[in-house]
Amino acid sequence: MSRRDDLHFSLRRTLEKDDWLITDDPLVLVLEKTLLKADLGAEKFFTADNG
Repeated sequence: MSRRDDLHFSLRRTLEKDDWLITDDPLVLVLEKTLLKADLGAEKFFTADNG
């Protein structure tokens, strides 16, 4: 697992307070023979009304 920097947990808490869903911590992607690791995977759902 990659070493987390000083901002990791602060950023995670900030995203969660803003209703983001942390989906992966860390986010690991494998593309052919290349392994990529991102600090966080997150998503936020929202709706829109046409009115």
